[in-house]
Amino acid sequence: MMIKYIEVDSDNLIICPELHDGRIQKVFLKKTNQVLLVCEECEWAWFSLEELFVEKSCIDFVTYLEDEGYITTEGSNDWDSILKYGDFVKFDEVKDIVEKYGIRVVVIE
Repeated sequence: MMIKYIEVDSDNLIICPELHDGRIQKVFLKKTNQVLLVCEECEWAWFSLEELFVEKSCIDFVTYLEDEGYITTEGSNDWDSILKYGDFVKFDEVKDIVEKYGIRVVVIE
C-alpha cells in the first residue's frame, strides 16, 4: 500500500516518510557498490526510490549492516571503509513516482 503524502523541505529534499524527522540520503556500500536510501535521523533505510512510498517497506540500517556482515556489534567499526555518503534525495528524482501513484506533496517551510 502506498503512503498518502510526502514532505519536501524548502531545498526540495525529501523528508523521511516514516518519522518525518530527517532527510533521505543516498549511502553507498563500498564492498558491493549497493545504494541504500537512509534517513539521516532515524536511520530507517530503503533499497529503491519507489520503496520510499510503500508503507512499512523500510528496514533498520544498522541491523541490515550487522546482518550482512558489514559491521559488528562490538562498535569499533571503520565507517569510512564501509560507506560513502552521497547526495540527499531531491523531489525531482521521485516526481514520476509521486505522479504515478497520486501521492500528495506537502512543502515544509
